[in-house]
Amino acid sequence: MTLVHGQNISAQDIEHEVSRWDAVLFARLGNAVAWANTWQYTPTTPAFTERVNVADNGIDAQWIGTITLGSAGHPSLLRDGTNVFQYKKREVKEQSRATVITGLVAELRGAAADVELRTGERLSSYVLFTNIDLTIEQHERLRTAILVGGGHVKVAVIGAADLAAMLNRLPHLRSAFFATGAFRTWGESWDAHARAVIFPHAPLTGRDQLLTDIRAWLDDAEVRVIALSGTHMMGKSRVALEATRLKDVDVVEALDRASLSIDQLRRLEVPGREVIVIINDADALQSQQLAETALVRSGLKLIFCLPTTDAAPAPSFGLDTRVRAISLQGLAEPQSRELLRAVRTD
Repeated sequence: MTLVHGQNISAQDIEHEVSRWDAVLFARLGNAVAWANTWQYTPTTPAFTERVNVADNGIDAQWIGTITLGSAGHPSLLRDGTNVFQYKKREVKEQSRATVITGLVAELRGAAADVELRTGERLSSYVLFTNIDLTIEQHERLRTAILVGGGHVKVAVIGAADLAAMLNRLPHLRSAFFATGAFRTWGESWDAHARAVIFPHAPLTGRDQLLTDIRAWLDDAEVRVIALSGTHMMGKSRVALEATRLKDVDVVEALDRASLSIDQLRRLEVPGREVIVIINDADALQSQQLAETALVRSGLKLIFCLPTTDAAPAPSFGLDTRVRAISLQGLAEPQSRELLRAVRTD
């Protein structure tokens, strides 16, 4: 099942589709939903451990981190202090759901207290993510089991129906995770970029001022369009991804550029937040049409990565200050040598 872009998702869709995912993707989903509902400007890439051969052939993963929300955040799933996300993905058939829940209750009994004992940290919250469509009674059984020996911890249990409700309020994440022919998440874009380049772990060299400028434009509510132009392999996509790293839960990349339309972009909009769309290799006419739409939409900001040649310069967006355009140039010799030393090539 591949969800149609703009279409609501159900608990049954979550349970069925996620059962085929690996630990990394399910953890990214839970992590993105948690940060999108709590704090808009925090890095969300989790450092988690995974155990793929658990007793019932499911996948477990865990993230532990200490954060300070401050005035920028509001309590939802994350809280000030040490937070635990526990991901338990299971393949579920109707006749086996009760058995799976019973197994999870046994696994999770005293889980919060166990983490405190293992880490020496006092927990603020423990959030269980599972793809199982839980009843109210099953929610409470799991929550009670986790709390054994750790009654001070704020515990949340997020099942398939909870995930569906959250994603239907975050259509950009819903499409990026489930309508995967149209858009993908920042994390998936980063991984795809790393697979496509020769030296995926090379540091970004000689682009410090450029990154500073782009991040300032991303924070400027008046700027609606950012256009990065340059020849093939100049590093436009890498710059766009690095610049948006701290806003990754609000970033998606358009995949089907040939058919990308104004209507598709509108379906990404989320009330009360700004969604950033990276668009690679759009042609000049399409870029200008989509940019004109973004200029009058407060919930959309577009980043174009535009390929250029001497015979085909970057498209002009006029003098509108809501559009910021910059052309990437080759590195100066000292920076080129620094990059070559970093990748250790002759």
